[in-house]
Amino acid sequence: MKRWTALALLFVGLVSVDQWTKQIAVAELMARPAIRMLGDMFRLQYAENRGGFLSFGADFSHPARFLVFVVLSSIGLAVLAWIGFRQRPVDRKQAYGFTMILAGGASNLFDRIANGGYVIDFLNVGVGPLRTGVFNIADMAILFGTGLLLWDHFFRKRPESAPEETTDAGTTETE
Repeated sequence: MKRWTALALLFVGLVSVDQWTKQIAVAELMARPAIRMLGDMFRLQYAENRGGFLSFGADFSHPARFLVFVVLSSIGLAVLAWIGFRQRPVDRKQAYGFTMILAGGASNLFDRIANGGYVIDFLNVGVGPLRTGVFNIADMAILFGTGLLLWDHFFRKRPESAPEETTDAGTTETE
């Protein structure tokens, strides 16, 4: 039960921080030039993203964007939640990874519904001409959650397989 409480707190915390920072971005960054920090390595700049990752799909028609970014995203989040939490017991790293992805996806989905189809972005990182796209806290949660799942998948210590025994009939079986 403690793990489910921690996961619920992580989910609510990520969504809350993302929505709070987006409200600050609207109040402080909208209709202003970008705020450049650390020699322009870090920028705070308001952007409305009507597409997905790196504005993919921003040029789709409004009905197509609604279908892809609201309907299909909702279905995708439900499927991801089912896949992520259907097994018992759920591995701790996997549970946190899935929760971060679900929280980021849910917060961005909330934005799309509340804002008429766009997500508020306000962070940009880079050096010289090499820059990220403009993103938000929800995007970072999705990225970190995906990274945690990938790390767990590739570096998880897997239990040794049980040795095979020979039966009286000369066949082998695994214990």
